[in-house]
Order: sequence, then structure tokens, then C-alpha cells
Amino acid sequence: MIKDFGFIIPQNCQFGVGALKKLPDFLKAAGSDNVMLISDRGLEAIGVVEKVRKIIKDADLKYAEYLDVLPNPTTTIVDECAAKYKEAGCTALIALGGGSPMDVAKAVGVVAKFGGTIGDYEGVGKVPGPINTLIAVPTLVPVLRSPSLPLSPTKLVTTSCPSSALRSPPPTLCWIPS
Repeated sequence: MIKDFGFIIPQNCQFGVGALKKLPDFLKAAGSDNVMLISDRGLEAIGVVEKVRKIIKDADLKYAEYLDVLPNPTTTIVDECAAKYKEAGCTALIALGGGSPMDVAKAVGVVAKFGGTIGDYEGVGKVPGPINTLIAVPTLVPVLRSPSLPLSPTKLVTTSCPSSALRSPPPTLCWIPS
């Protein structure tokens, strides 16, 4: 069994059994008491979303959620989620799942902070600064695969959102495998 460990690169990355329970600590350290949980209906159906909801609720944090993320998310999904983020007064994002929720969360972070639509930021150097706190909780674990297949690493940050949006500090991008 792997022992718990953490490191800062400069983002804070936490690993290990029970790391997910540290979500409220990261949010409080970032000065956020109102978070947007971004995921999909598949993870909701198998209880993963409820596990994160419970952690947020037990910490008495306000939250909103957007669970209609689809594979290869569209700009419409980003716009809907960003509108909900702004309407709820959220100050941080939790991306729960694989690449699609993470891509949506990064794009929402840009649109919510700087306005417009995500298409306005297409290209190098278009994002004027860092986004608000983003906590990434990847659920991509190659558990049910043939030992003969090569393992592919889980991507923490994808390239569909300009990397300038993820400058640190102030955003804290945390990888907390569940």
C-alpha cells in the first residue's frame, strides 16, 4: 500500500487514501466558501459526485454544480456552466472526472473572470491573467485493463485552455485522486 504524500510544484498536489477529504482545507486556504462542482451524469450515477457533495456540505461550504458535461464539450456547455458559476457567486472550481470536466472548468474559470466567450481567448497569450482557484479531482484510473496493454499517464492539465490561465499563484490547481 502506498503511503500518503504531497508536494508543491508550485501547485499543491495531494495523493493518498483520504486526500479527497482535504478539499475543504484547500478551499478555505484559497479564501473560498462558495464552489462550483463540475462533473458529469455518469459519475453522479455511480455515486462519485455524491461523495464530493457530502465533503462540501459537511464543511458548511456553499456550492453550485454543473453535471451536464459531455465528452468533447462544446462552447455552449462552457457558457451554461459559466452563467451558473456567476449566478451562484462562486469563487472556486472543482473539476471532478476526466478531461472533459477539467477542460470545462478551466474554460469557465477564464470566462467567469475575464468575460466574453471562450472563443475570445483562442490563441497564445490571450488570457490576461490567472483564473480563480481550480481544484482538479481526476477519476481516470486504469483499473480494469489487461496487463498486456500499456498504461497511459493521467493528464492533469490538458491543452484546450491557454496555459496562461493556470499561472500560479493565485490559482491553486490541486490533483486529489479519489
